[in-house]
Amino acid sequence: MRKPASTFQQSLAVIVDVAILLAVFCLTEPLFKLSMRPGITWALLLLTEAIVLWVLERLVFKKTLGEWSWRLQARDTHELVPIGMPVQANPPSLPMLFTGGILTAFAWFVFSLSFDHFWTANPLLAKTPSVSMQAFTPTSEEFSQPSLVTLHQSPTWMMAPFFYTLGSWPRSFENAPIFYELPYEKGPPLRFVGHIVARWEAPDIKVTLEGPKTSELKEVDFGTRGKIKKCLVRGLLTPTCLNLREATLARHINEMQRLSPRKWRISWFEVDNAVIPEAERPQGVYISAQNGERFEERYILITARSTHQTMMLSSAHAPLGKLDGARELFQKAIRSLRVLDELNSGKAWVDREIQDTRLEKFAKKDIVSRFQKVQTLLVSKISVDPGTFETYFHLAGTSLILAKSENRLGTVAKLLVQNAYRYAQDLAPLDPRIAQMESFWADAQKF
Repeated sequence: MRKPASTFQQSLAVIVDVAILLAVFCLTEPLFKLSMRPGITWALLLLTEAIVLWVLERLVFKKTLGEWSWRLQARDTHELVPIGMPVQANPPSLPMLFTGGILTAFAWFVFSLSFDHFWTANPLLAKTPSVSMQAFTPTSEEFSQPSLVTLHQSPTWMMAPFFYTLGSWPRSFENAPIFYELPYEKGPPLRFVGHIVARWEAPDIKVTLEGPKTSELKEVDFGTRGKIKKCLVRGLLTPTCLNLREATLARHINEMQRLSPRKWRISWFEVDNAVIPEAERPQGVYISAQNGERFEERYILITARSTHQTMMLSSAHAPLGKLDGARELFQKAIRSLRVLDELNSGKAWVDREIQDTRLEKFAKKDIVSRFQKVQTLLVSKISVDPGTFETYFHLAGTSLILAKSENRLGTVAKLLVQNAYRYAQDLAPLDPRIAQMESFWADAQKF
């Protein structure tokens, strides 16, 4: 006659079932992309998976895997055993205890493996090393005004503000000038343009400068940057640190998942530059993801007031040597930056540069070199002052000149004319110069 299972055996069976449930949760949670903060969604997922597992086990085995491990059976309707209580056909024996113990240990071993995968495969939870980088300043020769020939011979640099940063940016890569694109997005004049794209080598290598974003945490005090660093570098997983990790990293990691990365790298970086105040030195989070030939790295610059500005380098199928060269050049640009909490410094600098540049007189000689500089200045101006109509007007006009003069750069120039025209329409639809910009766009389509 079968007897009700002892409380001890039932407890051991539950321990096995819990291990299996937690293993399933760790393996399936990334599919649902839940918040890293434990909450009601975690509880609902656990409850749902517990019910599904119990139903499946009952349908297939007529018992749970924990009960199967400890030789427990379901009661029959005629047995005088409380409903829901498992029974045992034979009293516990040494072989049965040994087998049950092995199966219990194996269940928890499987859980430990799945938990380790859940922990290490999720970049949000990784402990972040701190990396110090030396500041970079181009030589005076590298800052000199290049001709088209010298622009193609070696990287030259120019100062430019982009959003809350001011620093040096390369004018050429792999013997070709770097041109910027201004993708059209709703924004100005109420907020920044969304993205600025520098085509270092079309279509394989590009640098994207993202418009500033404030943290979802609504904390805009001077201590937030220090809190983020503390949580990441020390690997803290307190509720506060989980909030900081998610607000800082989650969007970037989710976007980079499109690469199906096989390798992640995350670190906290700081540029050691004794010439500028510590609050203005570049610092923040570095993230890279790689899958074969596809690669992307991001520098999330965090200002003293916790504004986040991201600069990213991405590559689709660039050869390894070329990608290494692009990464080195990109890192130099990051190391040259000064990160500010206001736009006035960048506005004043670019306004002086534009005043010294005669936009209306483009010489035929070295037009590519001259346009590259003027275009960089105008796009830079838009990043720090998106509400000035004249900037879009001059960008469209100079781009039209380039489209007429250089057929090989026609696509870049036409896109700039079109998007400058669309931004200007949003900014001042009744301005009389809109009609002239419309004619710019009509002319550009002929080339």
